[in-house]
Amino acid sequence: MKRLILALSALLVLTTGCSSGADASGSDDAAVDPKVPTPVAASNTYNDDDVMFLQMTITHSKQGLEIVKFGREKGSAEVKEFANAIDATEKYEVEQMKVWLKGWNKDPNASMDPNLHADHGGLPGTTDDVMADLKSSTGEDFDKKFLTALSGHQGAALELALNEEKKGANPESKDLAKRIKESRSEEVSQCLKMLNPQQ
Repeated sequence: MKRLILALSALLVLTTGCSSGADASGSDDAAVDPKVPTPVAASNTYNDDDVMFLQMTITHSKQGLEIVKFGREKGSAEVKEFANAIDATEKYEVEQMKVWLKGWNKDPNASMDPNLHADHGGLPGTTDDVMADLKSSTGEDFDKKFLTALSGHQGAALELALNEEKKGANPESKDLAKRIKESRSEEVSQCLKMLNPQQ
């Protein structure tokens, strides 16, 4: 668990290099904890797959942060630590992706038209029933439902990342996809270990 927490923390600095303290996005919502690196712009070499990947991943991550919020508020001490690490990492990733899309003059919001996402594995999400179940459950039952929901959600992020690695053109976006693939794989594995501690 500690190894995963350290790995997730390291993701906060890998994209930025020697970034300045200025808010690269120019927006108030990018003003995060001063310990978190400031998002930096990506190169202008990109294709439609890069744009779609970033838009879909932003939407997917925002849904994931809603799940993670339950874990931070209602989980056991171990679940809270896990959820807090994911929260910090994904909030930074979302701000980074917004900066890149803004630099390309692209809308950070993914279209809800499913036909536009058919070639990218569809727009993955978490059902209202799952969210309602997390809201109503408590204790050990909550932890199990949270970890089950989170593992499924993070597994869907792998599909987006794999598609970007194959079809994307922007080096920064493809590097992010590689790191998302690695981190989400670790997170899914950790969820399974916490669900089945005896195995």
